[in-house]
Amino acid sequence: MCHRDSIDTKGIFNLKIFTHQHLDLDAASAVSLFLLSNQNYHINNVHFVSAEYNGPMGPDDIAIDIFAGTRGIKGHESSAFSEILNMIAPKYDPAFRPMATFIDAHDSSGDWKAVYGLPKSFNVPTILDFFRGYQRAFPGQDATLLRTWFAYIRGLWLSHQDFQKAKKLVNKKNDKITWVKDQHTVLVVGKVPQQVFSLLFDKGARFVVYERENTMGIMRAPKETTHIGSKIEWMLPDWFHHPSGFLSCWGTVKCPKDVHCGQSSERIAEYVSSFK
Repeated sequence: MCHRDSIDTKGIFNLKIFTHQHLDLDAASAVSLFLLSNQNYHINNVHFVSAEYNGPMGPDDIAIDIFAGTRGIKGHESSAFSEILNMIAPKYDPAFRPMATFIDAHDSSGDWKAVYGLPKSFNVPTILDFFRGYQRAFPGQDATLLRTWFAYIRGLWLSHQDFQKAKKLVNKKNDKITWVKDQHTVLVVGKVPQQVFSLLFDKGARFVVYERENTMGIMRAPKETTHIGSKIEWMLPDWFHHPSGFLSCWGTVKCPKDVHCGQSSERIAEYVSSFK
C-alpha cells in the first residue's frame, strides 16, 4: 500500500475506504458523497493507494474509483461519482445530478466543453477549476485535499436542504411570510433560508421587506429598476442605502447592529407597497 498523505486512524472506525493517490475530481467527489451518505465510515480512515491496488480489504471495506480486482466501484460508462449516486446515495440525486453529469462529461473525454457542445473559447469557472485550485494549494496532501473537498460537497448538500425548506415556506401559508395588499410587496419576519428571497421574486414580488432580530431592510427584484434609497431615504436617514438602489437596510450579516432601528417593518412594507 502506497500512502501519499498518511493519517492516524487510532480510535476511529475500522471500516476503510480505498481510493487512488493523487486525487482527481471524480475520486474526491465520489469518496465525499459516499462519506456524506454513510456515517459508518470516517474520513480519517480513507487510504490513498496505487490505482493498481489489489491488496487486503475487509469484508465491509470499500474501494472507490479503483478496480481493486473486482471489488471496486469504478464507473465504466460513467464516473465513479455517478456510480455512487446511482447505487448507494439516490436520495442525494436532486442535489448532485447536475454535478454528476458534468463529471461524467469530463471523465469520458477530458473535454467537457465538447460533450456539452460548447466552443473551446467558452470560459466560465466550473467545479473542475475549483478542484484544480485546491490541488495546487495542497500538492501531495491527499488527506487535506479530501477534507477540503468533503466540506464543499457537504456544503452543497446543506444548501440544497435549505432550498427545499425555502420552497416549502414560500408555497405554504405561515407566520413568517406575508404578501402585502398590492401583492407585489412581501414582508418576511424571522430567520429564513436565503433562497426565500429569490423564490419570492420568482413568484412576482417586486420588493421584499425583511426583519430579523436587529436587522431590517428592503430588497428589490433583479428586474426591478426602482431606486429604493431615493424613495425612502427621507424616511430612514440613518439606514444604509446602496448607491445602485437595490437595497436599503439597517444592519446586515456583514455589519450587524446592536440595537433595533425602532421602525415597524409592517409600516415600511405598507409604504413600499405604494412604490410605482
